[in-house]
Amino acid sequence: MGRPPLRAEPDAARDTVRGPRRRRQTDDKFAIPSELKTPGVSYEWKKESVLGEEDPQYLSGLLENGWEHVQLSEMPVFGRPGESGAIRRGGQVLMKRPTELTHEARLEDYQIARAQVTGNAKKMMGSDFDAGVPNKGSHVNVKYDTLPSDAKVFKTATTQLTLED
Repeated sequence: MGRPPLRAEPDAARDTVRGPRRRRQTDDKFAIPSELKTPGVSYEWKKESVLGEEDPQYLSGLLENGWEHVQLSEMPVFGRPGESGAIRRGGQVLMKRPTELTHEARLEDYQIARAQVTGNAKKMMGSDFDAGVPNKGSHVNVKYDTLPSDAKVFKTATTQLTLED
């Protein structure tokens, strides 16, 4: 008097639709496999929406700076069969631009940050600093002997510029 099985035979249509698992819970859902990347192109996930609300000014700023959407036709592993449009995940959109533009932008960000650090050092040290203002391209020599050791590491990390992807 046992209960009969739910299915006598496996459902062939269901088994053909179901593919193998591609991603485990521990995998980074934003990782882009290197074999999918085009040489000379930078890829970054950019904010598209926060709590379902889009920021059109931010997105237009990205387009003005050379970013363009990566389409599912370029990287079909990021979508389902038959899906089209830009690659989106968790409020983020995958975008690309030439590496040269990314290097320019990183250098510009570095120069702006460096100017801010130099300006703050001038404010803190007053006229003593003005006498020894370095030429462009040289380093600011400030004594860090009184700072804790972790501050030295932080200072070193923030003054390095890496243009590699």
